[in-house]
Amino acid sequence: MDSQGLKEGFGIKIWKNKDILKGIFSKNIIKGWGILNYFKGDIYKGQFQNEKASGFGEYYHENGGIYIGYWDNNYQEDIGIEIWSDNSKYIGQYLNGKKEGIGTFYIEDGSIYKGEWKNNLKNGFGVMLYEDGKKYIGRFDEDRLVDKYNELNEDMAIKLYEDYLINNQ
Repeated sequence: MDSQGLKEGFGIKIWKNKDILKGIFSKNIIKGWGILNYFKGDIYKGQFQNEKASGFGEYYHENGGIYIGYWDNNYQEDIGIEIWSDNSKYIGQYLNGKKEGIGTFYIEDGSIYKGEWKNNLKNGFGVMLYEDGKKYIGRFDEDRLVDKYNELNEDMAIKLYEDYLINNQ
């Protein structure tokens, strides 16, 4: 504690809901690295700014899911990896805690989606590869394939994607 009675240096803060925060405090507020143990079993280990997850961190869900990546104001932000308890995995961009931008989703059944996301949904140009070998290339809207392109070579796919980006800015 400093001369004004505020926490300085390493400390522990326990909230009324029984969440426990351990880390480095400055004037009663955690800044830098810390660990937040949620009463319900989840754990956040990482950087804090004004007692909110901000910067690089790891979030472990009580059910076995994990998120490793960047945070801003308690939301997943920028680049991250999310792995669910069924071993499904998303690697890609986030905005305000949602999948947004470019990302790859590896589904537990072996299927893979590579493409654009908006508001946690497949949205924009993407490729859906199924375990049985089926491949769908096209434009997705709210998780639905709305414009399907038949067999494309890589050059055609890149050209279509570039055209899509130019026309949707």
